[in-house]
Amino acid sequence: ILDNRIVRIPILFDDYSLFRRRVDFAEWRRSALDVIAQYDVTVFGLHDCYARHWIEEYDDFLRQILDLAEIKTVSEISADVIMRAAV
Repeated sequence: ILDNRIVRIPILFDDYSLFRRRVDFAEWRRSALDVIAQYDVTVFGLHDCYARHWIEEYDDFLRQILDLAEIKTVSEISADVIMRAAV
């Protein structure tokens, strides 16, 4: 969403529940993949300070995401929104 020349990108989920030990990685991954499959665009965050909770599974998780969707950075999404608004 472009609002007053600022690209606003809603974040649907992140890894905070892993950090707080509310879920284990397997449960978190299942939920994440379900959300990714459900939406045309899904933006989520992984914090490097919480990496100990997901780093060993990261490569496999990325492969699973690539089976569902194209991966873009937040910078790429922002650029896409700005370019569409310029047309």
